[in-house]
Amino acid sequence: MATIKLIQRLDKINTKEQAPVYAQYSHYSKTCLIATGIKVESKYWKDGKVYRHEDSNLQSKFNKKLLSISNKIIGIASDFEEREEIPFPEAVKKEYEDKQREKLPEADLQRSISFLWRDYLN
Repeated sequence: MATIKLIQRLDKINTKEQAPVYAQYSHYSKTCLIATGIKVESKYWKDGKVYRHEDSNLQSKFNKKLLSISNKIIGIASDFEEREEIPFPEAVKKEYEDKQREKLPEADLQRSISFLWRDYLN
């Protein structure tokens, strides 16, 4: 069964004291981390959500975005199951990232270091 857990990587804190939030996708004891693109100060992070943020609109926006990302990942896993394929974490991550790449404008896509790095590795 596929599960999603939102975690904050405290080992990657930037100069603004913000740490990135990742979606940890698990299926049959295999896991992978999927970047959400959201960074939050650790004092505002608890139990997979942004809480007690000074700006309640920003808090709501972050939580809605994280829920949306989680739902997209679970949706991709469900698509695999409908095709009678096993939703292995790396395959789900790849499909999610490919879909996110399609949504970026070409200029942003070319500047994205992660995509350049992936192309270099391939």
